[in-house]
Order: sequence, then structure tokens, then C-alpha cells
Amino acid sequence: MLTLKGTDTIVGILTTYHGYPKSETFYINYLYIDKKYHKQGLGKEVINKLLTILRESNFGEVRASVAIKNWPALRFWTGLGLNTINGFYGDKEYKDDHYAHIELIMNF
Repeated sequence: MLTLKGTDTIVGILTTYHGYPKSETFYINYLYIDKKYHKQGLGKEVINKLLTILRESNFGEVRASVAIKNWPALRFWTGLGLNTINGFYGDKEYKDDHYAHIELIMNF
């Protein structure tokens, strides 16, 4: 859970795991910030702090999975430096009820 500094106010969720597909990989599976708190820099603050911790912890790369239809999220992640495309996953055709993700990587 992500909370506002100094409060118990929950503003979002971050789910991660590490060690797959390589031991030096850190994976950001999901980041959600409540719409009430969008455009305040909270997501950027959280991820920049996380990237600092990962660099200091000697991880070799960080990956994030982003929905291809989520243009704001694609801009967010590429703006933070996760701008190498590792692959596309999901449905092979574009339709309203089809979904696909792009895996973005940042190497340290």
C-alpha cells in the first residue's frame, strides 16, 4: 500500500517481485494511484525512490509491464527511463475486448 507521507491515507498500490527471469531483475508488476491523487507527482516520487534503492542494491535491471492501450502509463514509464521494449504479450489483434501488454526495461 502507498500512503501519503506522515498519514494513514492510502493513495495507491505497488506490487513487485524480484529474481525472475534473472536474479538481478526487479519487476514492477502493477502501480495504481487513486484518481483523486493523479497529476500530483506521487507515482513519480515513489518510482524514483524505488529506482534509487534498486541502483544501490545492485540490481541489474528493472522491468515493468504496461497495458498497450494505457497511453498515460506508457508516457509515465518511458519518461522515468524504462524505455527499452523487451516484448509484447497478450492478444494478437486489436479489439475493444482484447488486451495486450508491453514489457519495458531499464538497465542500471
